[in-house]
Amino acid sequence: MAEMIGGVLVGLGIGWGFDLFVGTAPWGMIVGTLSGFAVSIWLAVHSAKKLSARALKEFGPPRDLPDDADADDNDR
Repeated sequence: MAEMIGGVLVGLGIGWGFDLFVGTAPWGMIVGTLSGFAVSIWLAVHSAKKLSARALKEFGPPRDLPDDADADDNDR
């Protein structure tokens, strides 16, 4: 969650600084915020892939669930 919020805030800050020096009023902040959001999404996906690979290495592949037919027979 911190990556998501941090990325957006950093992008907003960079866009604000760009607007301050160049004078392109809200466009720098808009582009910076959207870029920060995109980088945040990329970082979250990258972290999830890394954690998933580590869990697969540590625990092995997930086990299958039992068939639904077994559960349906008990309900009748």
